[in-house]
Amino acid sequence: MLEAGGSDMYHWVQIPVGYIYTMRYPQDRTNWGFRTCEQPGLNGRFIFYPRGKLLGGSGSINGMIAMRGQAEDYDGWAAALEDDSWNWKSMRPHFERQMKYTAATPVLADGSMLGTDGPLEVTRQAMSWRVLDQWADACEKVELPRRTHFIDSQTAGVGYFEVTQTQLGAVLGASSDASGPRRGGVRLSPYRAFVTPILTARPNLTILRGIHASKLKLERDESGDGKLRCTGIDVWQRDTQEGVASYLRAIAVDMGLIKSRKDSAAEKQADVACTIRARREVVLAAGAVGSPHLLQCSGIGDDALLRAHNVQTRVDLPGVGRNLQDHLQIRAVFRLADGVDTLNTRLNSHWGMAQAAAEYVLRQSGPLSMAPSQLGVFAHSSEEARTPDLQWHVQPLSLDSWEEPLHSWNGLTASVCHLRPTSRGSVELTSPDTRDAPRIDPNYLSTEADRAVAAAAMRWTRRIAAQLTPELRAQEHVPGALLTTDAELARAAGDIGTSIFHPAGTTMMGRDGEPGAVLNSRLQVRDGTRSGVIGGLRVADCGVMPTITSGNTNLPTYAIAEKASRMILREE
Repeated sequence: MLEAGGSDMYHWVQIPVGYIYTMRYPQDRTNWGFRTCEQPGLNGRFIFYPRGKLLGGSGSINGMIAMRGQAEDYDGWAAALEDDSWNWKSMRPHFERQMKYTAATPVLADGSMLGTDGPLEVTRQAMSWRVLDQWADACEKVELPRRTHFIDSQTAGVGYFEVTQTQLGAVLGASSDASGPRRGGVRLSPYRAFVTPILTARPNLTILRGIHASKLKLERDESGDGKLRCTGIDVWQRDTQEGVASYLRAIAVDMGLIKSRKDSAAEKQADVACTIRARREVVLAAGAVGSPHLLQCSGIGDDALLRAHNVQTRVDLPGVGRNLQDHLQIRAVFRLADGVDTLNTRLNSHWGMAQAAAEYVLRQSGPLSMAPSQLGVFAHSSEEARTPDLQWHVQPLSLDSWEEPLHSWNGLTASVCHLRPTSRGSVELTSPDTRDAPRIDPNYLSTEADRAVAAAAMRWTRRIAAQLTPELRAQEHVPGALLTTDAELARAAGDIGTSIFHPAGTTMMGRDGEPGAVLNSRLQVRDGTRSGVIGGLRVADCGVMPTITSGNTNLPTYAIAEKASRMILREE
């Protein structure tokens, strides 16, 4: 297993509220520090686009929300691929196999079971908030019922998100077995869930950190059919500078005492080039940004794009890096009455911060145990939407951006996103060197349909807020109550919209001969012919999705990986 970053043993990775540090820009310890190009749909703004650069990848810095999506997502894939192994009936066992549900009953409303024996703990959050319960009450008044389980977006409703968290002992290596319902408080990353438990039992597993992939080794089979095969990867080995000095430096960056560093010419010169050979095959899991970028720098992609950047085309595959889909969140911020308990109240004093720290150290509970978003809501944007196509992430806090401090007044934030956007963007190389960041263009709000849904979503937020109890005295701070027409709301969406960090689709699966298809339904990279593939090369990450799932993409990505592993085992 090759990882460009370093260890995940960093306090802001393990502490759930550390998300605000690990995802921010710049941050050279835990994420790549990408940003988009300027977005016409966001009124000329660019936004930061963090992707995980450490063991566990983006799953080690994400919002920890456990969400499977909708059955229709997977049934749609199966229909498009003409392969029923991707439908919901076939995919559900992969979700159940990976999960260890540790909160209350694992039986869902439809009678199906959540997994209870897998390596990935999914549990209830360690705390709730009265102000969020009041938002849920308001949702019920507009016919969005409370839901006990919130593991999928199949039906409209409101509830607290389940999260991928565990107890402190499990992260430190102690057994996490327990009987009865319990709550987490510490992030459970994919590395800690899936890799750590098997390290001593897998002599065939070697993990190398500080390994930056440069280019795939592609060779013709001269003794056989002459087809192209991936035989390994050219890499740069870099000193990840882990240890006490690196840890202290990261803390200094968090505190703003020193600046985060990016790749410099001197650092590139210090990289050591080498080649790692593959005995059987190479599986790319660098995400919807990293995997297409590496393919392009290896000569697999759109011929005109590659030639423009002096890369020799090995396979003309125009779909590589296309079809980028993402969930754009539109934040509504409400100012609340004095005396309302919010995170702003608790953390806007040294005493409050000390109390929160003590509660977390002693019990792994309280504000520091919070996922970035606690309460969720699903609804239909219109009568034409057969299943929910809007999702809210509701938080008992408010700020201008993640780079800014909490407001001095009490606030609540309700961020809504369109789950099935029609806008499509791209990821493109900017040079032959993978150490140079790619051009990321999500192309947000580029269709009239997406702009219409954005306006409808903001109206939905106001409809819920209007039902809040009068004692909260909620006042719309952002986007502002004076904006009322669809055109005004759509423009406001461009002013305040930002990613919720769910890029998908850039190495999409597709049928033989389908324009834009990068992979077949067995996740093998196509060779530019109608049905041929490059030998020994697959992709297994969020980029393979033909269409983005209707909700948070973390659990679906794990299910894709679970399915990929079984494909590989069957073929061996």
